[in-house]
Amino acid sequence: MFAYIFLPVVWFFVARSFGIPITFKESVVSWYVSSIGRYIPGKVWQFAGRVSSLNHPAGKVLSAMFYEHLVLMLSAAMFSFIYPKYPFIQGLAFSILLFITIIWGYFVKFLQRFNPNLSYAPKNAKFVFISLFISVIYWIFSSLSAYFVSLSLSSNYGYRYIAFVFSFSFVASYVLPLTPAGLGVREGIISALMGYNIQSSAFSILTRLVITTVDIVMLIFALIYNRFAK
Repeated sequence: MFAYIFLPVVWFFVARSFGIPITFKESVVSWYVSSIGRYIPGKVWQFAGRVSSLNHPAGKVLSAMFYEHLVLMLSAAMFSFIYPKYPFIQGLAFSILLFITIIWGYFVKFLQRFNPNLSYAPKNAKFVFISLFISVIYWIFSSLSAYFVSLSLSSNYGYRYIAFVFSFSFVASYVLPLTPAGLGVREGIISALMGYNIQSSAFSILTRLVITTVDIVMLIFALIYNRFAK
């Protein structure tokens, strides 16, 4: 739950970098409410939920959301080097994501073939760097949570390896976005990286339960926060 505090902050700075005058309250509520949409296949409803909960131009919000996911993947790829188990693959993933981040303006022109509304690119590099920095902090603490889960199973893996597994599996699960919130894909990758045994299977399932539970808890928090916060 502590790690999840940083995610709406990432969204806040990404949105601001796109010139969206979003408030911190809007950032918190829109992120936690729309995150439940990840559990519907295709992740379309996560984007639809974010757009519908914000009174800002839909095209600009969609563009900013794509960029937010890119920042999270880039930070995960970068953080995975805490344990360089597959340096070539990790380096390739990081290089591709960094390249897309840098040339986003040109990449948007390609995406316009599928959605003409995607015509926006970040205008404030400082906010982009801040969002990337905060994303790395998120991975530090979310990996710590995963490490505690591994300790509950008497795992012999250290924090660095668990951090690699947790962050690298996040990037890899985005290759097949049609599964709800990466369900099944990420667990399979985690199990493969940890040796395909009962302990690794239990770890992947428990981390999924933790993530799902936190998603629900933070959704309830967002609804209460939206009701009473000024």
